[in-house]
Order: sequence, then C-alpha cells, then structure tokens
Amino acid sequence: MADFDVILSSGGSKGMAFMGAVEVLQRKHRVRRVIGTSAGAIGALFLAAGYTAKELIGILGPNGADRTALAQLLAPPDAEPLKEAMRQPDSEIRRLGRSFLDTVIDRVMGKLSEKLPRVAFGLRVAAAPHRDELRTAVLEAMIEHAAGPRLASLASFLEFGGFYSSETAIDWLSKRVATQVRGFTADWTLAQLFQATGRDVTFVTADTTEKRALFLNHRTAPDCPAVQAVRMSLSIPLVWQEIVWPAHWGKYLNQPMTGHVLVDGAAMLEMPLQLYLKPDEPMVRQVMGPPPAGEAHTIGLLLDDQIPPPGMNGNPGNGAAGMGKLDLRIGRLVDTLTRWEQDALKPLDALICRIPTQGFSALEFEMSQERFDALINSGRCAMTEYLTQRKFAV
Repeated sequence: MADFDVILSSGGSKGMAFMGAVEVLQRKHRVRRVIGTSAGAIGALFLAAGYTAKELIGILGPNGADRTALAQLLAPPDAEPLKEAMRQPDSEIRRLGRSFLDTVIDRVMGKLSEKLPRVAFGLRVAAAPHRDELRTAVLEAMIEHAAGPRLASLASFLEFGGFYSSETAIDWLSKRVATQVRGFTADWTLAQLFQATGRDVTFVTADTTEKRALFLNHRTAPDCPAVQAVRMSLSIPLVWQEIVWPAHWGKYLNQPMTGHVLVDGAAMLEMPLQLYLKPDEPMVRQVMGPPPAGEAHTIGLLLDDQIPPPGMNGNPGNGAAGMGKLDLRIGRLVDTLTRWEQDALKPLDALICRIPTQGFSALEFEMSQERFDALINSGRCAMTEYLTQRKFAV
C-alpha cells in the first residue's frame, strides 16, 4: 500500500469522474494530502472530511441523497440581495436604467416638439422639477421586475459578475461535512477543520484584485471558513458571482485581504504540481509547510475532453440536451480556458491521470444515470490504467 498526494483539477459537473478514479486509488492505497481546484475543491473537502470516494458516488449520483444539490448551483439567485445591490448608487442596473429612461424621454419630447412644439415645451417645464421623482419610480419598478425569476440571473451578472449565486452551496456543503465531522458548521475555519480531522487539504482560488493564485489551507488562511474556501475555488467567472473577502475571514499569509475579489482557481492555475514536487522552495514551504514524514507519490487528476469515455467511442453522447444557449456557451468557454494548461502539462504526464470526458459539459449538473455511470466508469478505467502502467497495486 502506497501513499499518494493528490490534486483534483477543474471541470465543473464533469468532476464527478474524479470520484471513480479516487475509488480505485483507495482500494489499495492511501490519500495523504489533497489539493482541489474549482470542481475538485468539492471532492477535496469531502475527502478531508473523511468520506470515501465510494460513498460520494452513492450520495451524489442521480438517485443519491444529494441528487438535487448540484443542480441547485444553477438556480436563480435570491431576490433580496439583488434588490439591495440595485438600489446602491453604483448599481449597474441603475446606471443603465437611468440612461435608458433619459434617452426615451428625450426622444419622445423631440418627436412631440416637431408636431406640437408648444405642448412639448409646456411638458418639459412642468416635468422638470419632477424628473428625479419619475426616474426613481420607474427605476424602482425596474428593480422589482429585474429581481424576478426571469431576469434575476441577468441582474446578478450585471451587479455581481456572475449569472448564478453559489450561496446555495454553503448550506449543502456544511450539512454534508457535518455528517462526518461532529459539530461542523458553515463558520468553521480551515484551522478548525484541520484540528478536527488532521487531514491536510488545500483549495486553489484566483485573486483578481492582485492577479494571482491563492492556496488556501490552515497555514495560509487559518481564519477563512472552509466552505467559503470551496465556494471561492468553484466560482467560475461569469457563471457564479464573484466573492469579496470580508475582514472577519482574516489574512492570507499575514497579508490583508479585505475587499479582494476571488473567483475560480482554474482561472489562474488548475494543476499546482509544484506544491508537491518542490517542497524546499520558500513559497512552497510557506504554503504547504515541511513535507510529512515518509514517502508519497504525486498524482494529478485531469479531465480530458479530447477523448471519449470508454464504451462511448464515436458516440460520446450529448451533454447539451436540455441545456440553454447561455449555459452551453459558458460551458464551452470554461473548457477552452482550461485547455491551454492541459497541453502545457504533457511533459509531466508521468504524474497525471487523464480522465476522458468528451461529450460532457462543465455545466451538465442534471445528467441521466447512464451518463453519470459513464463518467464514473471513465475515472475508474483511467486510474486502473495509470496504476497498472506504473506497477502499483490495483
């Protein structure tokens, strides 16, 4: 039995394939440390909490106890936070609405002036003192309408930088971890999680304020809530709202973070192999601490959308079925943004288990049992082949 330091990379809903791979790994080997990026952050948290991959497959599948949890990540955001944001002076909806309203009024008055100049002049004079009141009334009506279910996602994009809110993930992640870690809540910090479990887990996120990757764990950001670290890591730009770091989450490597904007870690780095491979570098020592005693092998799990899963050769299926145009476009964008790093990692293929996922979308959160099983099987087959080729027990 060997020890492995594992990295779970990005891929949205396709990340379910990681659990098939880890299930095979856990049959004969131990996962010592784990790093999660984007979708991989969810799996990393659950593994740190003590779940086995086999348990997670049962829980997260289409017929599992949490079968609706992932789909809720694409639910419209709550109305009240949107309304509050749209009432702020710097609201984007407010700016657009004011500009639109002024343009309409000016054009109507212009047309009226051509035919009834005296009437138009009288209306301008009469309406001038009440123009701000009219703006306010119309904008308030727009706010109520924009916060409704049909336009909430668009309003969320304009105000918060993403069509959906990942807030629903907080309650789900907290309850799921609490079934394994006694007393766990959404407020538990990374330091508390490590103290309770003793498991070394790191979450990768991107700081768009400083334009850098952050590696969140009990050493670098001890006061950051664990579920918020996951939420930041999986907040794909344009898809989910940006996360603004509040003061009570503390510092990162003793540096102030209040007000910094965080998004999906894969926007900067999805496979930080250097954190395992270069333990003596000062930055790595800061982030990861001294390497644990004993030997461990490094393995990165990477989803490869250029190869169809086993049994689906020539017919990878259609992950687009039932998905809207917007979700499809964003899914393709996500796949494209992460493709460059997959190609750049080819010289390190000896350390990477590539899992075929062609035909699956990053936002395919409501998939059939057949497609879910195909993803899990793809992960199992990829890990079996990886271990066999490198003479590890399977």
